[in-house]
Amino acid sequence: MDDDISERIRDVERRVKTKCDCVYRNAAYDEAMSKRHRICIYYDGGFMVEKHPIVKLEDMNGQVLGTSLLPEEIESYRGREDVLWVSDDFIVFPYLDVEEDEAFILYPFDIPEIREHVPDCGELCGTSPTISSDAILKDWGRIGSSDMVFTAIVAFD
Repeated sequence: MDDDISERIRDVERRVKTKCDCVYRNAAYDEAMSKRHRICIYYDGGFMVEKHPIVKLEDMNGQVLGTSLLPEEIESYRGREDVLWVSDDFIVFPYLDVEEDEAFILYPFDIPEIREHVPDCGELCGTSPTISSDAILKDWGRIGSSDMVFTAIVAFD
């Protein structure tokens, strides 16, 4: 990704709000922008099956109020009375006191397969762009608006 498309995506990611007008921050893309190289990967549903970006609901002090769960974590939360299930893989901790505003934060995910095959890539991070950024990246890559093609961004030094 050249600087132009990278900055366009950064601008879109910074303006995103959730449907309930909560702040959303793609910390993973912020990290990607600090890297020397950014690559957009176009893939179908099978490529990133094991990659799960983590989304957390945090207050401005960093207290975790909710989190997405990795598939292997889900069962350990079933039946707990201190969590509220928002979806099949997202829980909130309703009994925590919130002292500041809340934000949904997307954290980077690791892609060990790339590090294994490209040993000199340095610190590597992956991120999933929002729907708006996904559309821009598909247009930039001349992919079209296919619902069967997805985008991910991999960044490294």
